[in-house]
Amino acid sequence: MAYIIGIDTGGTFTDIVVLSEDDGKVTTDKAPSTPRDFSIGVIDAVENAARQLGMSGFQLLNNTAIFAIGTTVATNMLLTHTGTKTGHITTKGFEDTLLIGRVNQKIAGLSGIDVLDLARLDKARPVIPRNLIKGVTERIDYKGEVIVPLVYQETAQVVRDLVEKEHVEAIAVVLLWSFMNPEHEQEIKKIINQMYPQIYVTISSELVPKIKEYERAATTSINAYVGKGTSRYISSLGTRLKENGLKLPPMIMQNMGGFTTADEACRKPVLTCNSGPAGGVVGAQALANLLGYKNIITTDMGGTSFDVGLVVNGVSQFASQLILDKYVTLNPTIDVTSIGAGSGSIAWIEPDTGLLKVGPQSAAADPGPVCYEKGGTEPTVTDANIVLGRYPGHLLGGKIKLNKEKSFSAIKTKIADPLKMDVATAAISIIDIVDSHMADLIRKVTVAKGYDPGDFVIFSFGGAGAAHVGSYGYVGSKTAIIPNFASEFSAFGICSSDVIHINELSEPMRYPFGTERITAIYQDLENKALKDFQAEGFSRENILLTRLVDLRYIGQIQEMATRVPAGDLNHQDMERVIDEFEAAYELKYGKGSAYKIAGIEATTYRVHGVGKIIKPSPKKRRRGPANSSAAIKEKRDVYFRECDGFRLINVYDRGKLQPGNIVEGPAIIEAVDTTVVVHPGQTVKLDGYSNMIMQLSQG
Repeated sequence: MAYIIGIDTGGTFTDIVVLSEDDGKVTTDKAPSTPRDFSIGVIDAVENAARQLGMSGFQLLNNTAIFAIGTTVATNMLLTHTGTKTGHITTKGFEDTLLIGRVNQKIAGLSGIDVLDLARLDKARPVIPRNLIKGVTERIDYKGEVIVPLVYQETAQVVRDLVEKEHVEAIAVVLLWSFMNPEHEQEIKKIINQMYPQIYVTISSELVPKIKEYERAATTSINAYVGKGTSRYISSLGTRLKENGLKLPPMIMQNMGGFTTADEACRKPVLTCNSGPAGGVVGAQALANLLGYKNIITTDMGGTSFDVGLVVNGVSQFASQLILDKYVTLNPTIDVTSIGAGSGSIAWIEPDTGLLKVGPQSAAADPGPVCYEKGGTEPTVTDANIVLGRYPGHLLGGKIKLNKEKSFSAIKTKIADPLKMDVATAAISIIDIVDSHMADLIRKVTVAKGYDPGDFVIFSFGGAGAAHVGSYGYVGSKTAIIPNFASEFSAFGICSSDVIHINELSEPMRYPFGTERITAIYQDLENKALKDFQAEGFSRENILLTRLVDLRYIGQIQEMATRVPAGDLNHQDMERVIDEFEAAYELKYGKGSAYKIAGIEATTYRVHGVGKIIKPSPKKRRRGPANSSAAIKEKRDVYFRECDGFRLINVYDRGKLQPGNIVEGPAIIEAVDTTVVVHPGQTVKLDGYSNMIMQLSQG
């Protein structure tokens, strides 16, 4: 089998990257996403890539060793509230936990501006209404001891009522302290499976055996809510791929930066939420290591959203919690922050103020921007770029024609005329606003967390990133990297990933710790990870296990993950762990903030397992001359704010640029799948791996 395939299914396009194991060649392509059935867009993308390779889609899939996909199906079901009707079973007396939540649920995931809009602050819309939340008689205490046994007959009746009277198709089971003793949750799961085997069941002790009552309930409920639909999609995709030649089941990307089996993704679909953006960070980290960069800001501008992540000292930044539609979930995830700012973001005038706004709503793939001529009527960022001359009259090498006249008319009618300005001014204003939104998000992810953007290099990818990085990059960074295959870079990251399993367990204990008990916990978690990897065909030498522990000062709620040595632990080992925790704490919160005398508590123990997959490495090309004139394809009038209007500039063919070539702004570089806008005072140089290195003007 000669190929590894990575797929990123976005809101607008489905991107594909094909890696050849024989010669290291990379083939990229894309197809419009098909929201009514995403698997159709996946097969279309495969066919497009196969055509480049001179074969059929069946031949390509038939010779594919690994097929990995990032999917937004679970996320979309949650955001659009189209998941399965779900019941919730919990300990009697705690039925309102999910609805009460925490006070921060009103602001979870909101920007600083949104938080100030007090009139609109509210909790998340319930994924499970109160009438579908039922309590059962049982109680396990904080030590894991059974205080009140589970009442079988009562539990069976609760299950019967949910299924036969309320007609639920999925059930989430979340009992108090089940992570200390899962016995009662397992009994309830067995009852449901025996009575109604068609019901999708998620129990918290299998999904997230961790402390934090509300977050555990939210994670388990969301998993059950999206589980049946996600399983249906993954099953349908697997069947369609098999019919089209794929011999092995597809692998599914997770939000912690690696992929897992289709079966595991069906059991834990909540782990697939936000998986596409995670793929971009994984790819950026790998490329940064190759190029010798330690600190990078990853920016991914697609059709619907703009996603920002950080790699610090060569390591992707993780978050212990993931916010999904204002629900705080216990998903360890690559830390990516997103806003509704993409090439499909809609420009509109706020009725109350008369101010021009851009996003967060998007025209997405259907109907898309006005220039796509698919029924869209609202002007978007893409339409503004068309009017300003920054985009050619087509996308994807002519596969998608763009109607500039319709874009001009939409901006004139909807924006320019109401605001009494000319169309070009309206269009550049749209661009300025969306660029400002993106720059603000970069500052939020860096400056607000104590990082100086000047210490970082910006990696810009996504279909629209290269057209805007010259503007949103003005945050203090001196250099921006536009990777080769930038438009499909998240898909590149997906197929460059490894298989990842994370096993966790909460068992709170205070310092000084019982090292024998902690060693036993880690050995159990490691054995589970090894069992999973070996079942997937990994040999021990290709499995990397890392131990982590969540620590906090007593009385605080914020935890910090800290590495733990391998093997049998002793007191000296744990002293070094405490020292590392305090050093990291002071790095984050300031010198002198650590306060060991307050006491330290360990809450959750984690084993991060990686199954290494051998992947082809890119080949470096010989550097050529600086002169890039041979790549000029035409001259075109393009609007630049710095030039106070349109200016006739060189347009370069990306495919004809050679390593070492330098392009001076103002200029446009056009590739089949993306466009680079080089502003006055900026330069772009092609490196040996065909990445574009942009020097940002700091004037």
